[in-house]
Amino acid sequence: MILTNGEKIDLRSLLAEEITTLPFEYRYKNFNPGKGYADIKPVGDACLDGRITNNAGYIRLDAVLTLQYRTACARCAAELERTLHVPVERDIAIRGQLEDEDTDDYLFIDGEELDLEPLTVEEIYLGLPMRELCSEDCRGLCSKCGKNFNEGTCSCPEREPDPRLAILSKWSEKHSQQ
Repeated sequence: MILTNGEKIDLRSLLAEEITTLPFEYRYKNFNPGKGYADIKPVGDACLDGRITNNAGYIRLDAVLTLQYRTACARCAAELERTLHVPVERDIAIRGQLEDEDTDDYLFIDGEELDLEPLTVEEIYLGLPMRELCSEDCRGLCSKCGKNFNEGTCSCPEREPDPRLAILSKWSEKHSQQ
C-alpha cells in the first residue's frame, strides 16, 4: 500500500484481527524544513516504509524513515548530499483506551485511521543533525579572506596585531633603531 500526503491508513481489518500485518509505504512530498533548517534542501520525497502489526491486540508500527537532502558543511560551506535513515518504532493506541495518555511512547489514533504525516514530520526533525561537516577534520574557512583551509593555506598573516598595542609597536621600532 503506497500513500502520500493527506492519505491515511485504514486500520479496520487490522483492529478486527482479520489480518495481523499491514505493510505500507508513505511518501511525504514537498517537505519544507522551515526557518530553523534553511540550509536543508530535500532531494525527492521523504519515505516512511514499514508495517503495522497486531499481536493479540498489541498494535505496533515498525518502519524506517529515509530522506535524501543537500546541505552545507558548517565549517567550510562545501555542498554535501546526505541521506537520513531513522528507525521508527511506535506502539499504537486508540485515544481514550489508556489511563495515562500523556506519553510520547504511543501513537494515538482517533477512530480506525492513522495519519502518518505528523509522525513523519516529527521524525525528520528529530533525526536531522544540528550541523553537518564534510569530514571530522574539516579545517573551515579563513575568517579574513574566505579561503577554504581544506584546499590549502592562505596568505593572510597568522595573527593580526592588536590595534590597541600599535603605539607600543611603533615605540619599540623607534627605540630598537637607536
